[in-house]
Amino acid sequence: MKILHLVPLHIPASGIVQQAIAEQRAADETDIDWDVRLFTDIDLPEAAESLRIWAHPHKKSTQRSSFWLRYVADKIEHRRRLYKWIGEHHLEYDVILLRYTTSDLSRARTLSTISTPVVSMHHTLEIPELKLIPGYQRYLQVAMEALVGPRNLRAASAIAGVTEEIVDYELARTGANRPTLTFPNGINLDQQPVAADHRGNVPEILFVASKFVEWHGLDLVLEDMSRSDEEFTLHLVGEVEPADLERASHDPRVKIHGRLTKEEIGDLIARSWVGLSSFALERKSMREACTLKVREYLAAGLPTYSGHRDRFPADAPYYRQGPANIRNILDYARSMRTHTRSDIRQQSAPLLSKANIIVSTHDLLAKMPARSS
Repeated sequence: MKILHLVPLHIPASGIVQQAIAEQRAADETDIDWDVRLFTDIDLPEAAESLRIWAHPHKKSTQRSSFWLRYVADKIEHRRRLYKWIGEHHLEYDVILLRYTTSDLSRARTLSTISTPVVSMHHTLEIPELKLIPGYQRYLQVAMEALVGPRNLRAASAIAGVTEEIVDYELARTGANRPTLTFPNGINLDQQPVAADHRGNVPEILFVASKFVEWHGLDLVLEDMSRSDEEFTLHLVGEVEPADLERASHDPRVKIHGRLTKEEIGDLIARSWVGLSSFALERKSMREACTLKVREYLAAGLPTYSGHRDRFPADAPYYRQGPANIRNILDYARSMRTHTRSDIRQQSAPLLSKANIIVSTHDLLAKMPARSS
């Protein structure tokens, strides 16, 4: 059985690219025929070039105009080429996982004309997230997605999501029955070494994001910190919004690092007692997530405190769900002080491994009917 995981990529998104690289490496560790491909004309790192489908013959995406109408025209052209490629190559595969594209006027028409089962792959609740886009453009995008989304979902043979919550949301949007499965995020454990243990006497807390957006809930953490006089250090890694930056700059316990390399983040993990994840997913109508950040923390041996559910057991000692309350965070950090990095890694590894996830997902896809009506 040959499977294609096809990821349309219209604009640069380093996180998506790194996920694709990691997934292909994990698939190569198995005996499963599983291809990950990026359909894109953007500049890619050398490690991702072998995953590329379609390079634009005339321009590079980094030269795209920021003018909105030009952006829309480029996206339409990108999708036209995407669906033309699928129509020409779908018979090379037994199943195609196709990452979902919002406000897509061509998706349903194309999927209805091919015989290969296509699984619609989802990473978020689309309409709630679109509503958070700044500017008036979001109204058009939300309206279009509300109009064409259900039809695009019904055109797929099955629905997949990184969490059960996302799967349930998408299935409700279809207005029809479809097979479903979860395909959670995972990482290559051999690419993530266990961190050194340089924890000192004062708790150090690590919060990493490429960019802190409103559903990360950094504002909630900083607000609660303002009512605490406990001794600790909070390391913020990533781009911080101006309002949060202003508040954080007045608290000497907060260290703002900006963007760091993987090696620099590893140095902070070695010193940290606990890692933080998102605390305000409800701002985009979510309660559950499956983030790579959490998996990277745990693979390095860093216990994690978060405001959202994940796929880990409720009694797992290495992952604690709770509010953005600094006293709770510090109590948890202290309770994990006797656990070694290796303990955390070993206990969480079975649910972190992307290779394990690919094998189990392959088994589910193998049971999929040839085509849903």
